[in-house]
Amino acid sequence: MMLERLWQEAEVALEPVLKEDRTREERVYGRLQEAFRLAGIHSSDLAPEPGYGFHPAGLTKLEAVYSHYFQAEAALVRPQMVSGTHALSLALEALVPAGGRLLVATGEPYDSLWPVLGLGDGHPGSLPSRHQVEVKVVTAGRGAEIRSVLSRYRPDVVLIQRSRGYSGAASRPVQHLDEVSALAVTEGALVIVDNCYGEFVEDREPLTGGGGLAVGSLIKNPGGTLAPTGAYVVGGKALVERVAERLFGPALGSAPGPVPDGIRPYVQGLYLAPHLVREAIGVSRRAAHLFRALGYDVDPEPAAERTDLVLRVRTGQAARLSRAMAALQAQMALDAHLRPEPAAWPGYRHPVLMAGAVFVPGGTLELSADAPMRPPFDLFLQGGVSAAEARGPILAMAEAMGPA
Repeated sequence: MMLERLWQEAEVALEPVLKEDRTREERVYGRLQEAFRLAGIHSSDLAPEPGYGFHPAGLTKLEAVYSHYFQAEAALVRPQMVSGTHALSLALEALVPAGGRLLVATGEPYDSLWPVLGLGDGHPGSLPSRHQVEVKVVTAGRGAEIRSVLSRYRPDVVLIQRSRGYSGAASRPVQHLDEVSALAVTEGALVIVDNCYGEFVEDREPLTGGGGLAVGSLIKNPGGTLAPTGAYVVGGKALVERVAERLFGPALGSAPGPVPDGIRPYVQGLYLAPHLVREAIGVSRRAAHLFRALGYDVDPEPAAERTDLVLRVRTGQAARLSRAMAALQAQMALDAHLRPEPAAWPGYRHPVLMAGAVFVPGGTLELSADAPMRPPFDLFLQGGVSAAEARGPILAMAEAMGPA
């Protein structure tokens, strides 16, 4: 009963900020609908595109939607890029010169990028190992501090991560990313923004112009829970084409576009995405209110300005974390009979616990949680297509955890 009361209190306490979220969704839809109208997608464009799929009309129009909404010169949207990490790896391979310098300007990157960047124990396929790239990881502040960092390292490429990953640091607002990007471009550096978990959360996306790229996964925000796989790259036309050449080959570039099952889930998912993202933010706010009331350290705070979907809950104990994940999985529509166990995942430094509905494995716009099994045993909660859908699972998690 106490947990039910706390959830109801969240509904009342958060109504003003939830109303602001709904208003923001309306503004986002205004721009996305304009992008769809300008692209002129026909129902016939949704048909399967087998074989080589050279220059498919439907996919070309979908990429026009991405380009317009993200205010970019070009876009590459392909199911052959299976994740955000895959797309980022392609972009880094394509744009960081051999023997060049790469600056990670927003602190410790997401775990799956460590092998790409040669961090930790290194990896024989990393940029430093294969191409003798010098990688520096810093946490750049703003203004003069950013200038100082850029002047000191003089990078060829700057990588900026929007979301927190598995770190304790907060996610970064678009305004911060734009400041870093603008200063990096003035220093002659290319900019790559890891935009995963951030699409449609704020009023606009990071600006890339012709001097940079933004990269994201289709099974996160922009896939609207329907895209079965894929990733996108948006930004300068020449830079996007270089990523396409890295994906398909120098003689092919962005020409191939096979989608054997058709692009319907990618188009429909994108159209639904702003609403589902807003619902997921509402779920996250309510969950933050509940866990904070139980004494847990949460970030961001319930009513804070959101820059991504991820809520960090510091459980502090491995056993408590395991109970929470088991309780969440037991409430899922699929595989509720399974109990999550820590497992080694490709690209991750520690065993990871994951729980979710897995309609699309790895999809995070559906209610899901993941947690690296390392102190301080933070739980990372994201997604939820509605408060009604998420209420039962989150209350079950809270009951399993108990007060902090």
